[in-house]
Amino acid sequence: MLEVVNLFREKGTLDELGFGTIRDTFSERFFPGTSTIQTRVRYFLFIPWIYQKLESERVASAHVDQQARRWQAALARALAAGGEGDAAGVIGIQAGERLQRPPSVVYWAGLSRWGIRTFSGSLEQYHLSFDHLNQEARRGLRSDDTEGELVEASRRNWHGGLPPPPPDLFESTSFALSREEAEYLQERILTSAPSTFLAQLVQGRRVTDRVDAPWLYPQLSELPRELRNEVEHARRFSLLAYGAQLTYNVMLAQRAVELGIHTESKFVDEYRQAIATWADEARAELSALRSWDRSAFWALIHQLNPGLRPPTYRFSEAWMTAALEDPSGIADREDVRRLITSRERSLKGGLARLQSQRALERWNPSTGAYRLTYRWDQGRRVAADILAGLARRGADA
Repeated sequence: MLEVVNLFREKGTLDELGFGTIRDTFSERFFPGTSTIQTRVRYFLFIPWIYQKLESERVASAHVDQQARRWQAALARALAAGGEGDAAGVIGIQAGERLQRPPSVVYWAGLSRWGIRTFSGSLEQYHLSFDHLNQEARRGLRSDDTEGELVEASRRNWHGGLPPPPPDLFESTSFALSREEAEYLQERILTSAPSTFLAQLVQGRRVTDRVDAPWLYPQLSELPRELRNEVEHARRFSLLAYGAQLTYNVMLAQRAVELGIHTESKFVDEYRQAIATWADEARAELSALRSWDRSAFWALIHQLNPGLRPPTYRFSEAWMTAALEDPSGIADREDVRRLITSRERSLKGGLARLQSQRALERWNPSTGAYRLTYRWDQGRRVAADILAGLARRGADA
């Protein structure tokens, strides 16, 4: 729950109008197992290594959480000793064992999605399972085959091909993957998510920091047709959804001035300029947007996420229809303003900023509006780390 709550605090993931379900559907389709609060890909190995250590030490269930936090704090210190820091993506370098959201929480779901974690329950359930694991280990359970061969006492909670940890893991380490580690993570992604954008990137395709969204990827034309079509659907939705966010911010900024919360129209002017720029962009491809097969778009969304709620569909459709009538001046249309006001009220109730002065007073107008890029930055970082590891040579690569 902490991961979900904090996800919506991250820059670029604000979901004031309830587009998050569609955003996350595409995000998981393109870059499965990632999240906006993950940092570096080697944590997909750090966490299993820590828990394998705790399993081998037969820690009691009552002490697993504390011990896991202790080793994750030690890992943060080892990363700092190895030259990594906050800017490099070390989690908990300052808070240590007091960290509310340790790496194990941040990466737990992704470890399952990539097939690295084979235990099927929650992190808490895994911790509670340690006493049973320890009992099994003491009993030395045997298999049912005719030879009575002794089997591993503890259930296999982690993928059998996991590379071994380096001997100095908790003394000095870094985010750099060895070649063996990079090959393992590449294999896990290609096996668990073979038809995704992430799988395409980790197969050696060029990754560049100058690309800000998946549809701007230089080698997009080389990707499978189905994936290219999905990226185009995502791009068009991102463009139109951005207009809704800007319109909402124009309305908030105007309301704040009307109520005297802000005494100058600085933010009104800034958001109006932003939406004028957006309208120019939308008009430039208005013909293509109007001929866009939105039924195919929604069929794709429902295929990927059958749990999409009808209100999200209805609001998104109503907004896109209005935007494609004429993007110019859309923020001043009464029907559009009623649509957005109603949507916010249905999502937030008494906390809707357009209707509650107290809620509006807590609005930070500099937060801005951001285009949906569907975890592109996280996927690109994962691929860059893996490709750097694959390029290494030598015994300790």
